[in-house]
Amino acid sequence: RGNIAIKAKNLSLAELLSSLGQNFRPENKLKFAGNITGNTEVQWKQSFDYAQARVVADVSPPSNLRNGQVPLTSGVRANYDFRSGDMQLSELSASTPGTQLHASGTLTSSVKIAFSTSDLQEWQAVISQLFPAGAPLVVHGRAVFNGTAAGSSSNVSLNGNVQLRDFAAIVHATAHARERQVHWDSLSADVQASSTNLSLHNALLRREDATVKLNGTVGLVGWSVAPESPLRLRVDIQNANADEMGNFAGYDHQFSGKLSAGLQLSGTRRNPEGQGNISLVNGSIRGQTFDSANAVVALQGSQLTIKDFSFVRGQTRVAGSGNYN
Repeated sequence: RGNIAIKAKNLSLAELLSSLGQNFRPENKLKFAGNITGNTEVQWKQSFDYAQARVVADVSPPSNLRNGQVPLTSGVRANYDFRSGDMQLSELSASTPGTQLHASGTLTSSVKIAFSTSDLQEWQAVISQLFPAGAPLVVHGRAVFNGTAAGSSSNVSLNGNVQLRDFAAIVHATAHARERQVHWDSLSADVQASSTNLSLHNALLRREDATVKLNGTVGLVGWSVAPESPLRLRVDIQNANADEMGNFAGYDHQFSGKLSAGLQLSGTRRNPEGQGNISLVNGSIRGQTFDSANAVVALQGSQLTIKDFSFVRGQTRVAGSGNYN
């Protein structure tokens, strides 16, 4: 039987984080600064391996900041089981100039999280760890997550609602086009996410009067969509710019206009398969303008099969079918 009581007063959070070893990445790369005051009591019977620890700690922002540091205000109430490695968070609250975080629950099963930030740069160390090849999004506005997290930091899964404002999706370079960004005003989605899979429910993207609705799943590799990632998505588009939607999907064909569509997609990111209906208004295809065009389409990789095609330009009416590659 044993008991250890540890008290801390004005312990530097920045120095504590920087002193953590490689096993604590990305935590040791975070730039938060504050003064820690708290108590930790460790009790055990028989062996220290069966110890229980109770932690009560508060962090106050420092009076002086070094370049690049982010002031943190936080409070933690937690119990830690040395045998199982499990931590029960009674309360975790944290705030910085750009972020508010509240969490409670059991780390190995489920932690309830309310997270909101207007500055994701404060979390760049975590983002770089999750996306070593670069994040798929650039968020200029606010990012909000309300839901749960489970698993370890290296194998976490998320379940909840995501809200993004003023952000851009990164479209990676191809043999025919350089890397580019597609801007969106907002995203709202119910998500289930891990490093290997993303499920979207009632996802709604908006840009001005354009909307894109998404439901389904996408396979991931290290939190990113890869060329061989499997797809199973229902996509409904209204009033979108056709050229930008084509770029976003990875196509560099020359077409423009206001696009509306209902598509069911499968296959992979490199070789998508699908079918549905599309409509273009006040558009052009390879420089040929028209008032409207409608078709039933089937997609097989880069080949597009067009059925029930109708084309209107002034008094001209054209109907037909064919393939486009």
